[in-house]
Amino acid sequence: MIRLGATGLSGVLGRALRARLKEFEWVSFEGDVTDAAAVKAWYADAGRLDGLFHLAAVVPLREVEADLPRATRVNVEGTCSVLDAAGESSARPWIFLASTSHVYASSAEPLKETSPLGPANAYGRTKLQAEESANDRARRHGLELCIGRIFSYSTPEQPASYFIPAIIKKLSEAPRGATLEIPGIQGTRDFLTPELICEAFEVLLAKKASGVYNIGTGTAVKLIDIVSAVRARLGREDLVIVPRDEGTVHLRADVSKLRSLGVELRFDLAALIERMIPLDGKKATIKR
Repeated sequence: MIRLGATGLSGVLGRALRARLKEFEWVSFEGDVTDAAAVKAWYADAGRLDGLFHLAAVVPLREVEADLPRATRVNVEGTCSVLDAAGESSARPWIFLASTSHVYASSAEPLKETSPLGPANAYGRTKLQAEESANDRARRHGLELCIGRIFSYSTPEQPASYFIPAIIKKLSEAPRGATLEIPGIQGTRDFLTPELICEAFEVLLAKKASGVYNIGTGTAVKLIDIVSAVRARLGREDLVIVPRDEGTVHLRADVSKLRSLGVELRFDLAALIERMIPLDGKKATIKR
C-alpha cells in the first residue's frame, strides 16, 4: 500500500486530499511544525513513506499581518523543519510543498513558472521565503522536491476572511439600498476548488514531478463578476457596487507545464456560487 506523510492534513486542502486518495495510508503530523525536534521524531517514527505533502501554513492575510513573526515561523521555519527531518533520514520520499500564486508580481499576462516574482502581500513574502528555504534544503540533502504554486481557490468551508466568503457576508449584511465601495475588484484571479487542486496533486504525486508547477486553470475570472454573481444569488439587486482602484492585482496561471502532465482543470463559477449560497426556497441561507 502507498504510504503518505502530511502536515496540515486537517486543513481544507488536507481534508480534500485525504478524501481523494482515501485508498492510501496516511501518516499525519498533528503538532507544531516549528518544533524541529517534534517533526524529526514524527518522521523517524513514520517509517517508509512514498510521498510527503507539506500543507501546514498560516494563510489568511489578516492572520499573517496580525502576527507576522508567527506566520514566518510557521511558513518558513516549519518548512525547514520538514525538509531537514526528511534530509537527515535514510528514508527520503518525494516531497510536495504547497506554495501560492501570491509569490508572483501582478501581471495582465499569464504567469509562467519563470515569470517575475514580487509578492504584493506579507503572506506571499513568507511563502516565497519558504520556497527558497525548501530549495536550499533539497539541494543540500539531495531530496526530490515539487513546489506547487496554487492559484486562488474557494469552498463553503472557508472562513469569511477569504474573498468569496467575505463578499457573501458583506453583501448579505448590507442595509437595503446601500452603496458599497469595494477595493481590488477590478482585478482578476485564476480560481479553483480544493477538489480541482487535489486532482493536480494526485498527478504530481503519480509522476513524481520535480520543480515548480503552477496549479490553476489558465482562465482569468474578474472579481467584479464574482461580486455580481453573489449579488444576484442573494437577490440583492438593491445594492450599488462601486469598485475602488486600490489593491487591483491580476494573477492568472500559464498552465502549459501542468497540462504537459495531462492535467486540465476547469472551474465553474456558477456551480461554486450555488454551493457557497444554498437556497431554501427563495431565501438565501448564508453560512456564518
